[in-house]
Amino acid sequence: PVINAKQVASIVGLPERSIEGLRFTDITATGAAGFLCSDATDVELHQLRVNAGPKSAYVFERVHDLTVNDATTRAPRPDAPVMLFKDSDSIVVRATRAPAGTGTFLQFDGAKPTQLKLSDNDFSAAATPVSPAGL
Repeated sequence: PVINAKQVASIVGLPERSIEGLRFTDITATGAAGFLCSDATDVELHQLRVNAGPKSAYVFERVHDLTVNDATTRAPRPDAPVMLFKDSDSIVVRATRAPAGTGTFLQFDGAKPTQLKLSDNDFSAAATPVSPAGL
């Protein structure tokens, strides 16, 4: 495991040239900042546990064709979503679980995703499972 990192991960492509074909599997990490991925296509996360400082554990910005499978945090923040998606599309979130103390689990900012599939998730411990509601 990665412990007390400044940033768990920072994957940053360019708006005009995204990073493609990333796979992350079986990672447990804590850091002042969480897992950031921006300007990327064809990204998969499997069995991740990320605990971050005062912000979101996972932030995806302009990420397309994203699969999140069994990824969560053990240190949710009541005032920050566990997973924040900004202007991202073609998203699959499955087999994730909101731990006790979760404020918002999934938050979508910017353009509404035209393709979003949520399956086999347990958001029962989240005050707000998905924001905005109705996605």
